[in-house]
Amino acid sequence: MPVNSKNEKIKRKYFRWLKEAKGLSELTICAVEKAIWLYEDFTKHEDFDRFNQNRAVGLKKWLQKRAYRGKAISIATVHHDLRHLKSFFVWLSG
Repeated sequence: MPVNSKNEKIKRKYFRWLKEAKGLSELTICAVEKAIWLYEDFTKHEDFDRFNQNRAVGLKKWLQKRAYRGKAISIATVHHDLRHLKSFFVWLSG
């Protein structure tokens, strides 16, 4: 699996911010990490600064089609992943 060192540094800062500033639990941070991994899988580990509206729409469609253990992902799971990603990109833009 390719690793983008620039993205890894950003993720570490974000996870620390979630823990220290927001006081989120480890389980919640793991859920956020999973959502970010999905985004990186979708973009094949491109830099986060290449995020745009087209990638957001494409990711949503990709998540809806993605299969998990032979079953379709629920709309609720897609919603939670997208919510975590939205919070991440809002933080990143700030």
